Amino acid sequence: MNPGDREQLIDSFYAVATQPEACQHAVAGLGERFHARAVALHMVSNPSGSSRPIYVSGIAPAFVGAYQDHFVHCGRCNPWLKASRFLSVGVVRTDTLLDYHRGQPGFYRKTAYYNEWLRPQNFEYSLSITLHADHEHSLRLALYRDGRSGAFADSELEDFRSLARHLGRATRIMLEVSGWRARHEVMRRQLADHGVGMLTLDRTGRVVWADAVAEELLRHGDGLACREGCLHAVYARDDRALMEALRAAAFPSENAGVDRVGREIRLRCRKAGQLLYVRCVPLPATVDSPDGGAGAALAVFVTDSTHPPYADQRSLADRWGLTPAEVRLALALADGLSLRRAAARCGISYETARWRLKILFQKTGTHRQTELLRRLLYESSAALA
Repeated sequence: MNPGDREQLIDSFYAVATQPEACQHAVAGLGERFHARAVALHMVSNPSGSSRPIYVSGIAPAFVGAYQDHFVHCGRCNPWLKASRFLSVGVVRTDTLLDYHRGQPGFYRKTAYYNEWLRPQNFEYSLSITLHADHEHSLRLALYRDGRSGAFADSELEDFRSLARHLGRATRIMLEVSGWRARHEVMRRQLADHGVGMLTLDRTGRVVWADAVAEELLRHGDGLACREGCLHAVYARDDRALMEALRAAAFPSENAGVDRVGREIRLRCRKAGQLLYVRCVPLPATVDSPDGGAGAALAVFVTDSTHPPYADQRSLADRWGLTPAEVRLALALADGLSLRRAAARCGISYETARWRLKILFQKTGTHRQTELLRRLLYESSAALA
């Protein structure tokens, strides 16, 4: 493969970052470059050791099943599990590495892993690497050759190590994007279940994206409307208040009194006595709209008076007896963050966050995060309304 082909292969890796379906093409291309008879990319869950194939080529289903059911987590049968430092990200594992490590030439070919899994498939030579690892998963890639193809040369090992770094970066981005999308979808469904609409706006007030609940509110034009692509309140006095809240959220650095919980206002509807509760929340500079459009600077959450608005920090603390630190963690989780990311936002360790989450469960009589958030954000507001 010439240098131009190598660059094309790297380009295919980075396509995986935003298009998970491109993974098959990218990994297959890597296998072709190294004349591999078989290729396997699989995700291993920690700490259970269960395995899920992402892409497999050249390995019979029975052997894929045997690997998942047995060799991926059986330390007695898989020698790599007893030399876990070689499973670290970026370490290239070859069929001779364990021989050198143990000072026993031929050791690897005496193992159950080789004789019961590799040899029956005529896999004489292998290259494998961990592309990514976190507290939940490890992403492992392996290439296999038969005896006729010969061992991997030193130059191939360096080429593989270099290319794997690119693929590792791309897959890390893919996992982060996929996780964000999954968390967003969960949050969006929870909001919709409670009649809460969500929009994202740019700094000019132009609507970048709206979910189905928000689109329905805009379609009726009762309380809120979309004019020339921008969000407005129906009544002039309310519109001035809305514009002020939008500007405060769009430029939080210029509005010291606005935090990430945002500012809530109430807008009148045409139906007497009915209100819309609107909360405008600043977004991090790196956030794009859920449909892929860039430029989202703030999020707007809308619900009518038939549904309770979000509870604020003071009401959460008063109703449930929460400390400020516990409220901050609860609100970070409400933003759709995982517990680990919520801990980072709050400036605490993951273990401290786990301890505080247990206290939140105890104080609110809940057992799961979704149950906790529903009780804190909705039941608190209903009780205080």
